[in-house]
Amino acid sequence: MLKRLLIVALRMALVTLLLCGLAYPLLVTGVAGIVFPRQAAGSLVTRDAEVVGSALIGQAFAGENTGTADQLARTGLTTHVAT
Repeated sequence: MLKRLLIVALRMALVTLLLCGLAYPLLVTGVAGIVFPRQAAGSLVTRDAEVVGSALIGQAFAGENTGTADQLARTGLTTHVAT
């Protein structure tokens, strides 16, 4: 009797893990990618056809040097959503 309850409990734990840990995050990510395609792509900031940051974060990611939004503005970067 106890062995059967343990097996049922382990099965339920596995099912819950698969639903909450895999199925739900994949579903939400997929729906978000369809409903908000530009934001899901990262709203990338470009300069001279080179990606230099993200408009959603407000910081550049040009190699080792990162900057604040003020530093980005001083360098003349354009903030538009990449398609």
